[in-house]
Amino acid sequence: MRKRIHVFFALLAVCESARIFAIYPVPCFSHQLAFRPLTMDLINRGHQVTVVTPFPIFPDGGAPANLTEISIQKLVQDMTKKALVEDMKDAKDLLTQQKIAFDVGREIFDVLFHELRDFLSSGQKFDLILAEACARMGVLFSHIFKAPVVQISSFGGTFDAFSIVGAPIHPLLYPIANRERFKNLTWLDKIMETYRHYRLIKLYYDGEESENEVARKHLGDVPTLTELADNVEIIFLNVHPIWDSNRPVPPNLIYLGGLHLQKEKALPTDLKSQLDASENAIYLSFGSTITSPVLSEEKIEMFLRVLSKLPYTIFWKWDADVPTVPDNVIVRKWYPQADLLKHPNIKLFITQGGLQSIDEAIDAGVPMVGIPIIWDQWYNVDKIVELEIGVMCNIRSVTEDEFATAIETVINDTRYRRNVEKLRALINDQPQTSLERAVWWIEHVMRHKGAKYLKSPAHNMSVIDYFETK
Repeated sequence: MRKRIHVFFALLAVCESARIFAIYPVPCFSHQLAFRPLTMDLINRGHQVTVVTPFPIFPDGGAPANLTEISIQKLVQDMTKKALVEDMKDAKDLLTQQKIAFDVGREIFDVLFHELRDFLSSGQKFDLILAEACARMGVLFSHIFKAPVVQISSFGGTFDAFSIVGAPIHPLLYPIANRERFKNLTWLDKIMETYRHYRLIKLYYDGEESENEVARKHLGDVPTLTELADNVEIIFLNVHPIWDSNRPVPPNLIYLGGLHLQKEKALPTDLKSQLDASENAIYLSFGSTITSPVLSEEKIEMFLRVLSKLPYTIFWKWDADVPTVPDNVIVRKWYPQADLLKHPNIKLFITQGGLQSIDEAIDAGVPMVGIPIIWDQWYNVDKIVELEIGVMCNIRSVTEDEFATAIETVINDTRYRRNVEKLRALINDQPQTSLERAVWWIEHVMRHKGAKYLKSPAHNMSVIDYFETK
């Protein structure tokens, strides 16, 4: 009887409700998709969760009593439109794209701290901060609420993620996710890619002082972002280790992968009928971030010319009206992508290379043609090519012949489908799901008031200190 009582109270301690503050400010819907299952699982386990997000799960109300969503959609929509539509349209290289992202990130926090001033001074207490990893100013909330931080990336590791935990960084062997090329490089290519890597890193750290100024403007005398990075106990990357080149990492960097994947749902009746009637079908989507103004009319017309000549039905998710649509192309502003890809008649996915889209394609066993446009999409499509689960077309130079050849190659060469099915089997053969792993580690950090025992001696160490073995 005594043992049963001990077990009961042990379970009670494990399941004790905690207060969690989550800051997910990046105005890209695909990022938020990765975080939503985690939010829902935490509240289902009884935790009190407050989330700052531009895409609330319950925008019209009706959230569970232990979930508070602070929507910043109206605050960020104008700057988001400018960054993702107007500025990005003219950004011809990854360095320029990243600068746009850094600038809009700083602007978001500037507005955010002003709007949340009453909330931040309300004296609320939290046991843990969940912070989006690519928005580094999120660590400021650890100073405000005096709580440990778990960072979570909706994709792989970028910029300071690996230095924070003390993991090795190598521009060629272990590249960060914001890189255009890292495979099949000539000697000269390697020099240029190493140069580009350090330019990106320099751009990132050069921007820290302007972000520190924003912090001091709203919060007074606060530690720098680099100093506050010491409060990061664990970092989650939403990729499988193979997607990060099997980088050797300390135990407080934890790989998830496919965090947003859900059980298959039935397709809408009309869509299912169209797919059933299409013996060979292709799905085409440039994701939720790439909108019609980003791609030129000439490029869209080129895609349509190629697609019109194919003996396949093409289901194209696109946010704008297309003036002249070929008979074999069905354009809609939305498709249930993950479920559509699992239809047996889908032979190919033409994608921009967003990580969530790739996860869904792998989960469905569908090979890909990748056409990267911004940010980590270049890295992801390079991985597609490396793992031989698809091929790449360069958006800047692809011709009609190259696009058509890429499509026919992936559909007709069965090794691409075999490889993606094998990859799916390998990454799914794990003792727990990525969601279970994330929740366990979050609760572990809260149970033990941190996870400093997991940290490498090299965590958050400068290059000089690292080589002088501080």
